[in-house]
Amino acid sequence: MIYNHPHILITLLPQWFPCKQSVLRFMIKTKRIEFPEAFAFLIKWSKSPQARMERARGALKKLREGECDQSGVNYWLESIVKALETGISYKRIGTTKEEIIAFWSGKKSQKIYAKKKIRALREGKDRSAKLLTELLEREGIAPEEIGTSLDELRSFRRLQEKKLYLYYLDNLRTLASGELPKYDDRWENVSIEHYVSSLLEAPDKGDPFMFTFEELGTSEEEVRELGRSAHLHAGKAMLASVRESPSSSGIEEIQEHLRLANVSSEAIGLTKVEISAFLCRVQASEKGDSR
Repeated sequence: MIYNHPHILITLLPQWFPCKQSVLRFMIKTKRIEFPEAFAFLIKWSKSPQARMERARGALKKLREGECDQSGVNYWLESIVKALETGISYKRIGTTKEEIIAFWSGKKSQKIYAKKKIRALREGKDRSAKLLTELLEREGIAPEEIGTSLDELRSFRRLQEKKLYLYYLDNLRTLASGELPKYDDRWENVSIEHYVSSLLEAPDKGDPFMFTFEELGTSEEEVRELGRSAHLHAGKAMLASVRESPSSSGIEEIQEHLRLANVSSEAIGLTKVEISAFLCRVQASEKGDSR
């Protein structure tokens, strides 16, 4: 049962028991109340009108602060509706029927959410300029309604898109040097072709959020060469893994890396004789497993 786990019960206190949580915490810690008794008390309290009113007030605060997108709005509105269903008035919750209807319609809550997002973008704490633009278009909210402009949104998005391409380029250069990028721990997990294809598509002059190779500080030739070098190093890394534990999938991955690097297997010290030996070991292992 949950009451056998004090840390879980303590964590749930702010959600279930917003008014007297400090009192109950003290009683539990000083053993003035047993956990089964405290748990039963919390369950009973959570269904009371007082608890529902407290949750509704907390939900209203979240909605007014723009803490969530529309899916989150619906979640918080449910808490308010449950309070209203128990006979608690809009006034006691601290709102009006008109305000709740406005939240239900979506536009009011989305405007609050969008205003919070634009502040975060200006402070450099958010990277969702594209999603924000799409939200405004979907909800029929003009940029001016949240204190911004289409030009500002485009500038944020262009800046973020450029940072993304530079991130790809930096990772590709790291891979081409034989090292793994900061957040990758295995060569099997890296997305070399994703980096290469994204960078090669960057100079699309028909898209305002694309960039020339010069703007990114590279060239088509460098990107292609980096891709080949990265695949060569990936092939070498995979070879070391396959030598320890041969597998047909591992051999296929090595061959694919070599194909994309446009080199023969000898370039990584792999001979056709060794490939045949790997395949024999794999087949022998598979036969042993089938028995």
